[in-house]
Amino acid sequence: MDNNKELGPVSPNGVGTLPVPTAQNALTTSFSLPPTTSYYTSLPSNVLAYITARNSKARAEARSQLSPEVIWTLHLGFAGALGGFMTGFYLGGRQRSYQFLAENAHRMPKTVAGWYYYHKYKNYEIAHFGFKSGFKYAGRFGAISAGFGASEALLEALTGRESWVNTVGAGLAASIAFSAASRLTYQYAKYAVLFGLCSSFAVGMLEDTYAYLYGRSVKYDRHETVRKGWVLSPAIKMAHRSACSGLLLIDKAFQETKRQLMLVRRNDEKGVPNVKKKGEQQRKSRQYLYPPQVAQVIPAPWQRVSTEFCFRTSPPVNRRQGNWARFFLLPTLYNCNIFPSTEKVAAKMPKQIKEIKDFLMTARRKDAKSVKIKKNANQVKFKVRCSKYLYTLVVADAEKAEKLKQSLPPGLEVKNI
Repeated sequence: MDNNKELGPVSPNGVGTLPVPTAQNALTTSFSLPPTTSYYTSLPSNVLAYITARNSKARAEARSQLSPEVIWTLHLGFAGALGGFMTGFYLGGRQRSYQFLAENAHRMPKTVAGWYYYHKYKNYEIAHFGFKSGFKYAGRFGAISAGFGASEALLEALTGRESWVNTVGAGLAASIAFSAASRLTYQYAKYAVLFGLCSSFAVGMLEDTYAYLYGRSVKYDRHETVRKGWVLSPAIKMAHRSACSGLLLIDKAFQETKRQLMLVRRNDEKGVPNVKKKGEQQRKSRQYLYPPQVAQVIPAPWQRVSTEFCFRTSPPVNRRQGNWARFFLLPTLYNCNIFPSTEKVAAKMPKQIKEIKDFLMTARRKDAKSVKIKKNANQVKFKVRCSKYLYTLVVADAEKAEKLKQSLPPGLEVKNI
């Protein structure tokens, strides 16, 4: 079966299909991504399915239908609700304990049985009002936390970048909304806004510091830093990497495609079964075979963006050339070149590198009969570079070498020696 096939036609409802050959002489499967409108209309049902999932498989399936921003907002809201419940339970129980003591101060028990029933009813009252106050505070804290996360995601979508400036803006909006909802006085509202600004600035600086040290976002699992001092969103990251760096984009659609690929054994092209070893069970070594179409991923609905958002790249800058004072003062406004280059960031992606390395090793193993170490006039030798790794392939036949070049995923730098 020919692996070099074009993308499937676009259906009338706007859904593109991608044929994925699983193995030779096997059936061809395809998958489709929902259009942008269907993603937003099905968002409430997907969120409900993610929250009410009973097992890890159902939760992973529901998670694959949500964007990273929505997942982060849900987690932030749940954490705020949990903290609010604990705080409300403690405050409500303590307040009811004092009230119960004041209500029964004039009729304190005189016997052991009286003290037993006194503490028994007191604990009942503390638990009742504690749960009541806990759920009340959980709703408030959860709404504030989710509003903070949604405001930050909205500002990041407007600016196209992650930065502490967006975090401070989200903290300011959340503090103002809290002051207005609680009907605080001017003095208390001023303190609330000041607390929101300081805490959001600290959170934003911690997020930027983590992104600077590890080269990826602490909030979103598919966001990566670039050399311009910002943390890009998936849409801007996709346009930047496709236009400037030329690296492969491993995103949600790629993962969805990978799940639908058939597992095949690591063996020859003839499909010879593995031989049992003495004293050991038969090991089924399986591996994904990626056709060239897998790398040409259809972007997810929240990742569709035109190339006009791409900005110019500068030469790679070493991390030691950056100034820590500039980083902590105004790293985003002055566009400091202290972040590692895209190549260094890609070098920190072990999952992507492992997939490409496995693909190249599979290609070499399938063409092992044509590989020769001894040089002659008919040999074709070329190198394949992926991030910081360099692979040298030696093929005895020029025609097979050309086919091997065409079977490599796009985005890899191939040079003839």
